Amino acid sequence: MADPNKTCTKCSGVLDREGSPAYCKKCWAEYQRNYKGTKEEMAEGRGFAAGVAAFREQAALQFAGAWGSAGGNGYEIAAVLRQMPAPPRD
Repeated sequence: MADPNKTCTKCSGVLDREGSPAYCKKCWAEYQRNYKGTKEEMAEGRGFAAGVAAFREQAALQFAGAWGSAGGNGYEIAAVLRQMPAPPRD
């Protein structure tokens, strides 16, 4: 068991568990809940970033293949983007 003279580094309560960080059980449970939520948010962010990267690659391939070195204005580019097929899911 943890040393009764030590205190929780978060709430300064009695340290009733061992390990790092030196949190009491209550603070450790709160930390784990927040960490799990943060991990889920990070995973969602990674998924969104992967989707954006796939979209950019698909758009670049569309413009490079169909237009080559020809120029275009914003309306033409927007029309092409709206008609582009979705990238395949891996």
